[in-house]
Amino acid sequence: MLDFWQKLSPAKKIALLGGLLLVACLPLVILSAQRTQTYRSEAEQAPFSQSASIIPARYDNPGQGVFVCHTPSSMGKAYIKGGGVIVFWGKLQPQSPDQFDQAALDELVGQIKDHGKKVYLHFMIYPEGGHSYAETYPNWLHPSNVQWIKTSVGDFPAPWDTAYQQKLQKFLTLLNQALAQRQVGDKVEYLEPASGGRFGTTHLYFREDDFGQWMKAAGCNGPDYQCLSQKYTQGVNKIYELYNQAFPDYPLMLVSGSALHGPGYSGFNQLLQRYGLKVMIKGAGLGTRESDCGIRASLLNPLCRYAANKEVTKCGQEPWGPSINCNNPNMGFDPASACGKNYDQVYRDSLKNEAISYYCLYTHDAGCAESQAVNQLVADSLGAQIRLANPQLSTTDLRVNDPLSITLRWFNCGSTALNVPLKQGEKWSASSYKLFLEFVQNGQVRHYQELAINPPTNTWQPKTSAGDCFETNSSFNLNISTVLGSSQTSGQETYQLFAGLTDPNGEKRRFALINPEAANDTQNRRYLLANNFVVRGQGSPASPTPTSPASQPTLAPLTPPGGEGEELVFRIKFSGVAAGAPGTADLNLIFKQDGITKYQWPIPVSALDNGAYTGTVNVPPGVYTPCIKGWAHLQRCFEDIKIFADAPNGANWIKKPLLPGDFDSSNTLDIVDLVLLIEKYTSLRVPVNDQNKKFDVNLDNRIDIFDIALVLQNYTALSVEGEE
Repeated sequence: MLDFWQKLSPAKKIALLGGLLLVACLPLVILSAQRTQTYRSEAEQAPFSQSASIIPARYDNPGQGVFVCHTPSSMGKAYIKGGGVIVFWGKLQPQSPDQFDQAALDELVGQIKDHGKKVYLHFMIYPEGGHSYAETYPNWLHPSNVQWIKTSVGDFPAPWDTAYQQKLQKFLTLLNQALAQRQVGDKVEYLEPASGGRFGTTHLYFREDDFGQWMKAAGCNGPDYQCLSQKYTQGVNKIYELYNQAFPDYPLMLVSGSALHGPGYSGFNQLLQRYGLKVMIKGAGLGTRESDCGIRASLLNPLCRYAANKEVTKCGQEPWGPSINCNNPNMGFDPASACGKNYDQVYRDSLKNEAISYYCLYTHDAGCAESQAVNQLVADSLGAQIRLANPQLSTTDLRVNDPLSITLRWFNCGSTALNVPLKQGEKWSASSYKLFLEFVQNGQVRHYQELAINPPTNTWQPKTSAGDCFETNSSFNLNISTVLGSSQTSGQETYQLFAGLTDPNGEKRRFALINPEAANDTQNRRYLLANNFVVRGQGSPASPTPTSPASQPTLAPLTPPGGEGEELVFRIKFSGVAAGAPGTADLNLIFKQDGITKYQWPIPVSALDNGAYTGTVNVPPGVYTPCIKGWAHLQRCFEDIKIFADAPNGANWIKKPLLPGDFDSSNTLDIVDLVLLIEKYTSLRVPVNDQNKKFDVNLDNRIDIFDIALVLQNYTALSVEGEE
């Protein structure tokens, strides 16, 4: 480093120091850039930060939780993850399919973000629920060419009608873009689409005289229930395809229902095979006045309980109505009148038999004192409830490159296995969490590492019917990284060593443990394995090497020749680039097999309305490790992707944005890159031209303090390496 500094000209030294001083004096400007760093170098990774600190970590775990039905309020209860927000198409687009009513959009955004917790979105595109048609359906939808089915409970747009589908898809796409622009998308846990039946469910339980209307609309002759079922199933599954296309980053919750005669909806297995964990299912009717108390174990258990070589998803439950437990005058949830059980017994049976990850409670039961003990039991038991016990390390004192063995004992005391989606295109496959290790020194993460867990977490079975927690052991072997070594051969460094569970998609979504002891750092969702972990010997911190900006890496030939292979459509984000940026950008796409570059392309990508970019490439079928490098960005590598023959292929990589700062194409962010950037920063706003355009990392057509701030966010060590 000293040699490099001495080689700089006086002008470059002044430029570098002046630029850094200017940035140091402008923290408010940097904050106003509102950029979030999503990963840092292995050498110095920032501690995990739990944003939703108002809810204990175990109740805010990804993929499970207790919500309040159809209202955004969490009723002030710590065990409640959030609430439900109703989406009214008619209120949002009363006049035109091309724009939103801004007051209604502001109201929706406020409901999503003002309570500080998660929400789910319930699309009320059906005539029941006590709301006017003007709220439910836009005024312009009724006189249009949409096929309407008139029933005794109101008018339904036929879910199979293509005119309705086209209008719905446009609304959903615009809504997702609007939520992304308002930066509230991360508050949304999942969506409940309006499937097409009663109350937005797949429910076809109509009066006798309504069936004639549905039969006629479906083009069926007479009381042909099989015909209606097939037509209705096709329509519902198309509706889910539209929601998936418009909201590719969110899971969808299908609310199930029945039919008065013969078969009803029968397409969920098709959705499950196509989308995997991206489509979930809810049984709405817990506590209903039937002999089974509304427990749908025969429907939900096979879909949501782990079994080898079987597609599984996550299940939810919603009560039939508020319970009599809190003196509700409507007496909706009254299982004793039919099945002889009370509020407590119904929920215990549901937890035991239905493999539930999500519940919603009506405000009546979420708020009253008589229900709190049972509600707390539900929150403490649903989904996966993981405890770590008896961690064992082979040693806590060793040298650089020495082997370390770790043995961990896990307990699952919940109602489901610990499933997490592996996101590969439109299908989210049930997969396992990874183990992460963090070596922390003086409050800073010096080294971060992820390891596969065996047996995988999605095989960790739920609590047994007798109430016993599932138990398993996992062992890990690694060598101590050289970045943990001392600057001296005879020196040593001391660290705290933490471990935890993180998702397999690189999104850093951690799963909190339920351990009550102080070693469980719930704020950062990690567990302290060793408080004094000593690493001896000299490390090998990377030293910056000056590189000419003109020296560019040599690309592999554009392969496969002639554009052979299957079409892959992918999406990517550049950190700091907001919606409305220029329409195209350039990057290099690399596909590896067994660590060796197989194919490499220079690819132009096109901007989407939400700030993401999309591109298309042809790839031969196979399994690859994809890596992407932007025009001035550190290289990103992603989870393996499988390219299928004669099938649609897609990849969504926007949750791992490309980080800017590599201006000399060395796949390293260091002081050389800062010098190159500061040299271009000759006034507060430098116009972009062909010679300096790569330094405009946020693509706002100028080089200014915001570009410098974005790069400095990523400069977390003397040398920050891109991924390989």
